[in-house]
Amino acid sequence: MTRFLETVPSGASGSLGGGPVCITTAHAERDSPLDAARGDADTMPSMLRASAPPPGRRPPPPAQPPRDWAERDRLPLRALVIANLIPLAGVLFFDWSARNLLLLYWLENLVVGGYTLLRMLHAGGLKALFPAAFFSFHYSFFCAGHGMFILALATQGADAADAPAGFDDDAWGPLLPFHMLAGLIAEITRDAPGLLTLPLLAFVVSHGISTVVHHFTGGEDAGRDADDIMFDPYKRIVALHLAILFGAFLVIGSGGGSLAPALAILVALKIAIDLHQHRSAHRARQAARRDGEDGLPGEEPSP
Repeated sequence: MTRFLETVPSGASGSLGGGPVCITTAHAERDSPLDAARGDADTMPSMLRASAPPPGRRPPPPAQPPRDWAERDRLPLRALVIANLIPLAGVLFFDWSARNLLLLYWLENLVVGGYTLLRMLHAGGLKALFPAAFFSFHYSFFCAGHGMFILALATQGADAADAPAGFDDDAWGPLLPFHMLAGLIAEITRDAPGLLTLPLLAFVVSHGISTVVHHFTGGEDAGRDADDIMFDPYKRIVALHLAILFGAFLVIGSGGGSLAPALAILVALKIAIDLHQHRSAHRARQAARRDGEDGLPGEEPSP
């Protein structure tokens, strides 16, 4: 907007009369530095809006978790490593077989599933009853099939007396996966009862500490529903299954020699997978929680 003076002729009609009149009108050019500064200030909000991230796109999480998260994760991380060192001791000093090692890792999957079920109920309350029932059925079926595969893999070339006894399928449909799990646990109880003592207890304590520290008191499941939480353990099972296949090739490649080196490599591989998944999963949940609390575009604040 520019002001300029225009002189109206004295003979012009109207009540203005002769003399200078100040008229305000639009002009294409700005002739004052003050006007230019005002124009820049007017365009500043639009510039800020243009530089903001588009809705629905979350900025990348920080490269490192915050210090308080790292301090809180010390105890769960140590418990995880200690629990995984017990199978290593069994392989190196107590002559564990491949069968015992793989069955212990299978039992750990049941522990993870149990704590996932608790997390679903803790996050969803009564609304989580149906997802929890579905998860119990599906996860039990998944683990039962995984356990049968492990038994078949670990008993290749075994005598008839050492082969798995097999399981009947007389159970009612919805109870079939639980019936299969009961048969697998009975098989372990008969052939390797020692797995159900300290080795299994160490994994129960380790995953229990992680659940309490990160989920119940750390609030990592805040804003998540039971349908989302129920998918957490499946990635771990897939990774462990791949490790088992790799370990099976190591055992077969040992050519009848001592299995301890091959099994020790399998234990080390499993520890590396556990540490990677532990850190990446908890870091991602912490980043998602912080983004929700900050109210970034595309994220709803956590309740």
